[in-house]
Amino acid sequence: VFPMTYLWILSGLMLLGIYLLRQGWFSGPIARIGYLFWGSLLLSSLAYGCSYGHSQLLQNLALVLVVMAAIPMALWFLQVIVRYCGNQPQRLKSLQAAGRVALTLYILQSVVGVSLFRSIAPELLLTMDFMDYLLLAVIWSGIQLVLARCYLHFFKQGPLEWLWRKLAYNQNGS
Repeated sequence: VFPMTYLWILSGLMLLGIYLLRQGWFSGPIARIGYLFWGSLLLSSLAYGCSYGHSQLLQNLALVLVVMAAIPMALWFLQVIVRYCGNQPQRLKSLQAAGRVALTLYILQSVVGVSLFRSIAPELLLTMDFMDYLLLAVIWSGIQLVLARCYLHFFKQGPLEWLWRKLAYNQNGS
């Protein structure tokens, strides 16, 4: 059930971001950034505290709070990115590169994660806590940004993107 609910949450966040961009919300007062950040931090802290509760009710509440914290955090990131970029899209070349090889990075992330937690170091699942996972996610995201830029320096698209287009065009007779 989780992948299907998560898909709807992400879709809703993307639509909310598009709507707010068209309404000019991101060019509004800078004070919004602080409210969004502190609101998300408060909800995330509550979720973190609830996740350590021994009650099933607290565990479920933590999941709901994480989803709720995602909304102001996503808007905070968008606000910061829009303000940072302005009309200079070259400032986000690394993110643009990651977007061009998104399928390859997604599958690579899955392969690396499964390999790490199932084969290389399965004991990590028992020893890592929330902050360890967060640090691992941040480090891996940075590695992926660097990999995407380096790969696209030599090639026009990712290997899985190439394969996907090749299969799609061959099926259409093109």
